[in-house]
Amino acid sequence: MAAPDGDLESSCQKGYGATASPQSKPEDAKGTSAATPVSILLQVVIYALAILLLGLIFVIPSPLIDPKGEGHHALHIKQGRQMVMRNIIYGTLAAGCLAYLMHLLKQPLILGYLLGGVLVGPIGLRLVIEEQEIATMSELGLIFLLFMIGLELNVNELTRLGSKLFLSGLMQFPICVTLHLLAFGVLARYGVPIGDSHLQILYIAVCCGMSSTMIVVKKLQDANETKTEAGQISIGVLIFQDMWAIVVLALQPNLRDPRFAAIGRTFAVMLALVCVTFLYAKYVLPVLMRGAEGASEMNMILFVCWCFFVCAAAMLPFVNVSIELAALVAGASLATFPGTPAINKRIRYIRDFFVTLYFVSLGMQIPYPTKHVFTSACTISLVVMAARWIGVFCPIYSCGGDLGPATRSTINLSQISEFSLVITAIGCKQNHVPRETLTVLSWTFVILAVLSSPLMDHGASMGELLYEKAFHLEQRLFGSKSGKDGEKSEESS
Repeated sequence: MAAPDGDLESSCQKGYGATASPQSKPEDAKGTSAATPVSILLQVVIYALAILLLGLIFVIPSPLIDPKGEGHHALHIKQGRQMVMRNIIYGTLAAGCLAYLMHLLKQPLILGYLLGGVLVGPIGLRLVIEEQEIATMSELGLIFLLFMIGLELNVNELTRLGSKLFLSGLMQFPICVTLHLLAFGVLARYGVPIGDSHLQILYIAVCCGMSSTMIVVKKLQDANETKTEAGQISIGVLIFQDMWAIVVLALQPNLRDPRFAAIGRTFAVMLALVCVTFLYAKYVLPVLMRGAEGASEMNMILFVCWCFFVCAAAMLPFVNVSIELAALVAGASLATFPGTPAINKRIRYIRDFFVTLYFVSLGMQIPYPTKHVFTSACTISLVVMAARWIGVFCPIYSCGGDLGPATRSTINLSQISEFSLVITAIGCKQNHVPRETLTVLSWTFVILAVLSSPLMDHGASMGELLYEKAFHLEQRLFGSKSGKDGEKSEESS
């Protein structure tokens, strides 16, 4: 039986204490100082060999051979199995190395996953070049990603946000999408390369209306700002964006041919699936959980089985709802479940692995950025950052929010979501948009993620500067009454 954490820690301290007596300290110090040059040289040699071995692994991939002479058919089957394993091995290794580098550079880890896919993909070392193999790797990651997003989508939290934040969160996405459509339409009219069709521009506009939950929440947690007013506003807006994402996923199959009857049927089936799922989660799952009470591993397995059960129900011929939407609904139905936070902590390790594979697979699908792609990505990035000040700042401030938190929230949400890559990948699979759209949005995601990290780090100072400028401008325009309101706003923020 494993000892409790406290006993284990105390036993370790006792063990180390038994070997370190006051008399031995000078000898240890002397021995350590005498061995320092040798140990440093040994470490340099070990690190050099480790880097050399890592380089050899990537440069000289293991060939797939038929040592037993089992024939072409048997070799083909074996090669298929080995190829999948090799993709997972090289993809995970590349993601780990580059994610560690991103961690040292204080950049989002998702960038490391995407760049890891680029490294081993067709434009990198070409260790993985078959699109079908890449798609196989990404399916599980996508399902787990959406399931975990659903688990964190607690609908009850919406009732606690207050009317001001409720209206702000509800208005943000439609305002941003409308601004994106207008801006991209005007730019396309004047020859700026954004999209070749109205559907492609619509996809880009919708996908750019959402911010990255992973980047924002991680940054807020690292800075201990989740409980601040700006942090709560940012998280509240992200919750509403997830709700809008459900609507987008429901509408997506009918975007090419938007008929009212087809859209109505989709929403009716989705509503029925949501109702049945939530009823199961309320009345059936508690009975199963009581039967597995005290067995944490069994509870975790039940949660995973629940996800795939809803996905299987969505694949029935008379339902025919996308498994991505089903995974999101499955997670949302468990968000208010009593044991969800504890299970969520356990299942996140599974999630992290498959999410890593998903973003690695997306990175593998990114082709070399042409001038057209890079220009489009930079243009979209500028439009998104400008539109956030109208779509995020203005609703929050006009609904009674203070200037400082509204400014900080706008800075926090000035990137596009990993969900945009998910929606665009589904659109490519349904032949709604060309693969180039996913490439453009992938590079847009990378550009804004790199820019948002230092912006969020210095958001407080930037917010104070912008607040001071806006306060003086408002005081000049409206006089002393506005000045009193500004002082009150400054005190509350």
